[in-house]
Amino acid sequence: MDYEIVGGFAVPTSLTTEQKAIATHFSDKIKENVKASTVFITTKTGMGTFLGTGFAVNTNGYILTNHHVVEDALKMEVEFADGRKLPVDYVLAASEVNDVAVIKVKPGPYAHLAPGKPENIHVDDEVFVLGHPQGVKFVSFCGKILDKGFFNSRFRKRKELRISADLYHGTSGSAYVNTNGLVVGVNAWGKDDTDFVAKKVRCQGMNYVVGVEKIKVP
Repeated sequence: MDYEIVGGFAVPTSLTTEQKAIATHFSDKIKENVKASTVFITTKTGMGTFLGTGFAVNTNGYILTNHHVVEDALKMEVEFADGRKLPVDYVLAASEVNDVAVIKVKPGPYAHLAPGKPENIHVDDEVFVLGHPQGVKFVSFCGKILDKGFFNSRFRKRKELRISADLYHGTSGSAYVNTNGLVVGVNAWGKDDTDFVAKKVRCQGMNYVVGVEKIKVP
């Protein structure tokens, strides 16, 4: 995967012109706070080492990510953009159905992201995402909300947001942030989790996000 700098952040060169333009619609303050709040997660299991993303939701050391990032973990570590590396003390809460989890590290202070309100999330809203695709740290993606009430039968018909921003392995647990700097959802799954990856087909708009209404922080 090749990258270029757009709006002060590395982005894949595969992004569309519209997606690259969206990156410039977010203030530097919002993008820097997303970066400071986002962590790179290394999870060691009996099957090997896996990579993911998460983000701080308060100063108490609570970090939100996907359930599948922490599943069967024997040991986990998070790394912040400033280089700090911290061991994960324990999984505080997890939902396999909604594919979200909260892990605990030592108390901050930490930069953190706040959730938006479901009623303020609309189709065509622009989103900014920061993750670690294929282990490349802190790469940004941008897109729009395409569908607010998509029913995904693959995961017990839970409602999800359909997003035009691409998802890649390593971005699991990424926050999707609107132009107000609020979280609208958390990465769920994308086209690389379907048979399309075997066929090496790139399909726009086949990326799904767990809506903020499913995010519960203890």
